Amino acid sequence: MWRAPEISGVLVDICCELKGLEEAEKANGWPQRAGKVVLQIALTRLAKHYGLIAEARHRQRGLRHWGEADYRPRIDGVCEEDRS
Repeated sequence: MWRAPEISGVLVDICCELKGLEEAEKANGWPQRAGKVVLQIALTRLAKHYGLIAEARHRQRGLRHWGEADYRPRIDGVCEEDRS
Protein backbone atom coordinates (compact mmCIF):
# COMPACT_ATOMS: atom_id res chain seq x y z
CA MET A 1 0.00 0.00 0.00
CA TRP A 2 1.27 3.46 -0.92
CA ARG A 3 1.63 5.68 2.11
CA ALA A 4 3.14 9.11 2.01
CA PRO A 5 0.92 11.31 4.16
CA GLU A 6 3.46 14.12 4.16
CA ILE A 7 3.13 14.58 0.40
CA SER A 8 -0.26 13.07 -0.41
CA GLY A 9 -2.01 16.32 0.56
CA VAL A 10 -0.53 18.14 -2.42
CA LEU A 11 -1.86 15.42 -4.74
CA VAL A 12 -5.35 15.83 -3.34
CA ASP A 13 -5.16 19.62 -3.50
CA ILE A 14 -3.96 19.78 -7.09
CA CYS A 15 -5.36 16.64 -8.72
CA CYS A 16 -8.69 16.30 -6.89
CA GLU A 17 -9.60 19.75 -5.67
CA LEU A 18 -8.09 21.43 -8.74
CA LYS A 19 -6.14 24.01 -6.77
CA GLY A 20 -3.23 25.73 -8.45
CA LEU A 21 0.36 25.23 -7.35
CA GLU A 22 0.55 28.73 -5.93
CA GLU A 23 -2.58 28.19 -3.85
CA ALA A 24 -1.30 24.83 -2.55
CA GLU A 25 2.06 26.40 -1.65
CA LYS A 26 0.37 29.16 0.32
CA ALA A 27 -1.94 26.71 2.12
CA ASN A 28 1.03 24.58 3.18
CA GLY A 29 3.31 27.52 4.01
CA TRP A 30 5.90 26.54 1.39
CA PRO A 31 8.17 28.93 -0.49
CA GLN A 32 7.52 29.67 -4.17
CA ARG A 33 8.23 26.80 -6.56
CA ALA A 34 8.40 24.26 -3.70
CA GLY A 35 4.98 22.93 -4.68
CA LYS A 36 6.26 21.88 -8.08
CA VAL A 37 9.06 19.84 -6.53
CA VAL A 38 6.78 18.20 -3.94
CA LEU A 39 4.17 17.44 -6.61
CA GLN A 40 6.81 15.83 -8.82
CA ILE A 41 8.02 13.65 -5.94
CA ALA A 42 4.46 12.66 -5.02
CA LEU A 43 3.51 11.78 -8.61
CA THR A 44 6.72 9.76 -9.05
CA ARG A 45 6.07 7.78 -5.86
CA LEU A 46 2.48 7.15 -6.92
CA ALA A 47 3.55 6.00 -10.38
CA LYS A 48 6.10 3.61 -8.84
CA HIS A 49 3.44 2.25 -6.50
CA TYR A 50 1.14 1.44 -9.42
CA GLY A 51 3.97 -0.06 -11.46
CA LEU A 52 4.01 2.63 -14.12
CA ILE A 53 7.67 3.34 -13.46
CA ALA A 54 10.15 0.53 -12.91
CA GLU A 55 11.96 0.50 -9.58
CA ALA A 56 15.60 1.60 -9.62
CA ARG A 57 16.69 -1.67 -8.05
CA HIS A 58 15.72 -3.46 -11.27
CA ARG A 59 17.98 -1.10 -13.22
CA GLN A 60 15.21 -0.26 -15.65
CA ARG A 61 14.12 3.20 -16.59
CA GLY A 62 10.93 4.54 -18.03
CA LEU A 63 7.50 3.01 -18.29
CA ARG A 64 6.93 -0.72 -18.12
CA HIS A 65 5.42 -2.58 -21.03
CA TRP A 66 2.97 -5.38 -20.40
CA GLY A 67 3.38 -7.05 -23.82
CA GLU A 68 5.94 -9.52 -25.05
CA ALA A 69 9.44 -8.38 -26.08
CA ASP A 70 8.46 -8.41 -29.79
CA TYR A 71 5.01 -6.87 -29.20
CA ARG A 72 3.97 -4.10 -31.57
CA PRO A 73 0.66 -2.32 -31.05
CA ARG A 74 -1.79 -2.36 -33.93
CA ILE A 75 -3.03 0.85 -35.43
CA ASP A 76 -6.53 0.42 -36.85
CA GLY A 77 -6.71 1.15 -40.55
CA VAL A 78 -2.99 0.63 -41.19
CA CYS A 79 -1.84 -2.53 -42.95
CA GLU A 80 1.41 -4.26 -42.02
CA GLU A 81 2.79 -3.39 -45.49
CA ASP A 82 2.06 0.32 -44.90
CA ARG A 83 4.24 0.39 -41.78
CA SER A 84 7.49 -0.39 -43.62
